[in-house]
Order: sequence, then structure tokens, then C-alpha cells
Amino acid sequence: MPAPPTWSRILAACRPEFTAPSWRLFSQLGEAWVICPGRHTLTRLWASIPTAGRRSYHAYSRLVRQGRWCPEGIFQRLLGWMVEQLAPTGRLVLLVDDTLVRKSGRKINGVGIFRDVVGSALSTKLVTDLGLNVVVLSLRVQPPWRGEPLALPVGVRGRIQAVVATISASFSNSVR
Repeated sequence: MPAPPTWSRILAACRPEFTAPSWRLFSQLGEAWVICPGRHTLTRLWASIPTAGRRSYHAYSRLVRQGRWCPEGIFQRLLGWMVEQLAPTGRLVLLVDDTLVRKSGRKINGVGIFRDVVGSALSTKLVTDLGLNVVVLSLRVQPPWRGEPLALPVGVRGRIQAVVATISASFSNSVR
């Protein structure tokens, strides 16, 4: 099953951030993201790519780990596309949130013990957990079907010791 044409146009906005070989791999992963049922692990995305055009699993793994692409550049292009398509006139509402990503290991930079907001909300005590604390910038848009507003992520930064307000300021500078 191919990805919707709209999704392909969104991915195409990111094309200048890639070399030709890495673009082919990234676009296949991006389209697999839409059609993949369940968890979106690299293995499941790879299995969702049609076998006719699929490369070896290791090619996609190398792209994610060592590829010559910059997430900041991709987020900038996605933000530009979203503003142009979803909020061409009017006011933009940007949301900033910090969240705990439960990843740990010797080779993961920035791992620490941070407050778990979700766990703390369900408990009367302060709950902490091991992982990465990241700050996410999202563009709030009203969908055409008039449901609840959507928060579309347009930037992610790691938070080691920096204050969320400092990271928010750097996000707002990059949006301009």
C-alpha cells in the first residue's frame, strides 16, 4: 500500500537536506512510517517497505546512525511547509514541552535521573526515572475536521542542565 500523496509532498520538502542515495532511503522510511501498523521501530519500518525497492536492513540502520543529514534542517523545512500550508495567514501558536524519554546506556549522551511528570501526576510523591529529558517545539494547528487542535512537532532539543526557558528562546530564534 503506498503512502498518501500529501505525505509524499511533506517528505519532498525535506529533500534538499539529503544526498541522492540517502534521500531514497529516508523517503522509503518516511512512507513506511505512515503505513506501518503498531510500533514504529526501524525493523518494523523496514518490513513495511515493499520488497521490490527495499535495500538491506543495514543500509537504513547506517542512515539513522551515521547518515549525513541534520535533524535541525529537516525540522526547519517541515516548519516552513507547515506554516505555508496550515497557517498561511493569522497567528501561529507554538507550544514547548519537556518530556522524559526512557533511554539509557553507556553510548547515549545526556542520560540522567529526571522528574517523571506523568508518573508524578498519578502519585502523591515525586517520581523520578532514568532517561533523556528532551524539549519539544510544536506548531498548534486546527485540523479541517474541526476536532481537537493538533500539536505537530517541529523541533527537538536535548535538555541536560539547561532551563526550558533558555531552550524555548533558542527555538524561537530558529523559527524566525
